[in-house]
Order: sequence, then structure tokens, then C-alpha cells
Amino acid sequence: MGLEKVIDQERLHSSQGVETGTFAPRPPTDLVAHAEIASMVAEVYSPAKFPNLNENQVSTMMANVFDKLDTDLRRANRLEVISTLLSQTLNSDSSSATEIRPGEDLKGTLRIMQDSGRGSTLSILAALDSSEMSASLARNHSFEKMYTSFVLDLLNPEGVDQGEHNTCSVTCSQMHQLARDPSGLAAYFAEQVRTYPKTLLADDRTLASTLLQCSMMDIVGYNQASDMTIGKAGEHPGLFSGQLWEVLCKSTGKPYQIAYEADRKIINENLAVGRAVILVAEGIGGGNHAWHDILLKEIKVDPVSGIEMAYFQNPWPDKWINKGNGVEIVDKATGICKMPADTLFANTKYMAHETTDLNDLNRPPANTDEKEYIAQSGNIAQVFTVSVQIEDTTETMRRLNLIKRLRDQTNTRLKIDDPYEKNFELVREKLLAAKEN
Repeated sequence: MGLEKVIDQERLHSSQGVETGTFAPRPPTDLVAHAEIASMVAEVYSPAKFPNLNENQVSTMMANVFDKLDTDLRRANRLEVISTLLSQTLNSDSSSATEIRPGEDLKGTLRIMQDSGRGSTLSILAALDSSEMSASLARNHSFEKMYTSFVLDLLNPEGVDQGEHNTCSVTCSQMHQLARDPSGLAAYFAEQVRTYPKTLLADDRTLASTLLQCSMMDIVGYNQASDMTIGKAGEHPGLFSGQLWEVLCKSTGKPYQIAYEADRKIINENLAVGRAVILVAEGIGGGNHAWHDILLKEIKVDPVSGIEMAYFQNPWPDKWINKGNGVEIVDKATGICKMPADTLFANTKYMAHETTDLNDLNRPPANTDEKEYIAQSGNIAQVFTVSVQIEDTTETMRRLNLIKRLRDQTNTRLKIDDPYEKNFELVREKLLAAKEN
């Protein structure tokens, strides 16, 4: 069974919650019982690949990871996971962000040895133990399935998406970290496994993605069941710019800032060194589309047309990556798309970008979008991240109905008029008209 089938099999298992009970610490790793892993390490080991670790230490840590993988997978499949961990690399800064698939850049650092200051990916994975899993997570999920889900996302980052949820912004951050800072994401994942205080519902995302995205959203207040953020503007889908800044800074530990236009100088500087640029744009997939977060990857001139193209990773599932406004799908599996850079930047409402100034961790943005939202009594389209193209009408209607029910319940409880009523009816009329056509 190839790695892709292993991943599909584990994701099927991961979507099924289980009663887990009490965990006991694992016994010390016995390398004699893991001779196959020791042999794998011996084939690839060099001090250059594994700085500050001798061969025995690497073998012990890899055996430790192996022991935590889901035993619903056959031993041969778990060994294949270990073999892949020992070979996958990160893309080097000199590589094309869109032409080299994850793990294939021979100049890149081993994914498990990348370290952004909180330990290597390998050391973090080896240290995390089932006995540390929070009681809230343990009620519905096994440690092994949660752990294996993260490892498989690490090996197959192109399989990560937001599912049918209003989490495009944090999915962009997750995708960026998988591509550039897996150790930072592993550290955050380990922290959430240990401390997540809520019951986590399995859904259409990978189990690890569900935990990561829900916990990131919950930094500013998030209800997974309703898929709604709770902020100064009340309940709303998605994140405003100030919320996005807070989530990115706190979940990554890195400074971010918000620019309320597509600043080409900042974009070029960040892309050149692999720092994150998340654009919040309108018109990705169709003229009626609401604002949507995408991860900018690369800007280059198309050799055929001579047009400067922006390449970006779309956090939608495959079925929602649509063409519109010049969007072309480059690689549906990874969500990589391209469109004329001028068109994309003209439709960018704001962008979140990583910085090197630590003061930005405590320097909130102007947050003009949320202020305008509140002043205008709300415009749900500004943060509603679901396509309203004809093919998505049924799903969009379902979500609008859900949000309206929630809003109605809130209004009944608070006895106030619904400020979103006109907007809902307007969107509903457009959707019904599209459905009839």
C-alpha cells in the first residue's frame, strides 16, 4: 500500500470518534525491537542531515514516533510512514514555490529537522505522549489517531483544506507552516493536544486539521458547532483583520501586521525569503464571491502570454476551486491557482503579512473592516467565505439558513431587531434567482 492509500485509510479512521479512557505513559523505547527502523536510519544518517544528533538518538526518536502511530495501520504501512519522514525535505528558498512538490527539493532541509526555536519537528513529535492528552479531547478521540493524523498531514500537506467551514484564514496559516515551519506547527499542535479545553467534533477535515483550525479560531472566540466567530460585532463567520492579526501572532508566535491594500514591496520582500503573505480578496472564483483568504506563493511572468501572474494556494476543498475573474487552476490536488497579478491585487481588501519586528506582536492594526461592519449594521458578505456560484447554491443556502436561525435565536433572547435581515434577504433572492436559471 502506497503512502497516499495509507493517508486515505487513516483519515477514514480519524473521522470516527472513540472512547479512550485513561492513558498510561509509554515504556522506554527498545531499539532491539525496532531493528527495521534502526536500519532505515543507518541508510540515511549523516551529521549534516541530523545536526546535534547521533545515529542512535535519531533511531530512538523515530522508533518513539513509530510506537505512537495508529495500530489500525498495518506494521508495513507504519514503517512506510517512518521511511518517508526520513526522506522528505522542505523547499529551499531558491526553489520555485509552485513547481516543486513538497518533499522533493534535494537542497531542502529534512522536514523533521527544521527548527524555528522551539525544538525540531522530530524532537517535538518524539516528546509528545498519550498520557498528556487533555481530558476534553480524550472524550471523543484517541491519542494515536490524533497523532497519526498530524504526521500524515505533515507528509501530505497538499491534502489539508478548510473543508466546508469558515476557516480559510487559519487554514492559510496552517498550509504556510506545513510548507515553511513544520516545527512551529508541531509545537502548537502538541500544546493543543495537551490543553484543548473543549469537546472536538470530527468533521470533513483531517482530525489534526480540525483541532488546529478550531483552536486557532477560538483564540478570538469560536463555536465549532455553528461555525461562527464571536467578537465585538456579535456572531459572524470568518475573521476580521484585527482578529486575524491576533490569531496569527498568538498561534505562530511570530509578528504579523495588516496592510489595507496589496503592498507590492512587502509582498516581494516576504516571498523572497519565504515569509507568509495571506491575501483577503474578492472575486476568487466568481464575481458574486465574498471575501476569501488565500496564501500567496509566487509572482512571475507567464512565458507564453507575457502577463505577470500571481500564484496562490486556495484553502478550499478541490470541489470549490472554481475558475472566475481570470483564475486558472494549476494543480487541483494542492489548491495552487494563478491569475493576473494586477487583477488579484486590485481585488485585495487587505493582507496579513509576517514581519521581523517583534513589536508587531503587540501592535494591533487599525481594524477598519470591523469598524465599518459595525457602523453599517453589518454586511455579512465581507467575512462570509463561501462561494455563491450556481453550483454551490445548495450549500450556501444551507449555511445562510443556519446563520439566520442562529441570529433569530439571538434576537429572540436579546429582544432586538435583526441588523442583518435586509442583507440575508438580498442574498437569498440572488441565490433563488440563480437556482431558477
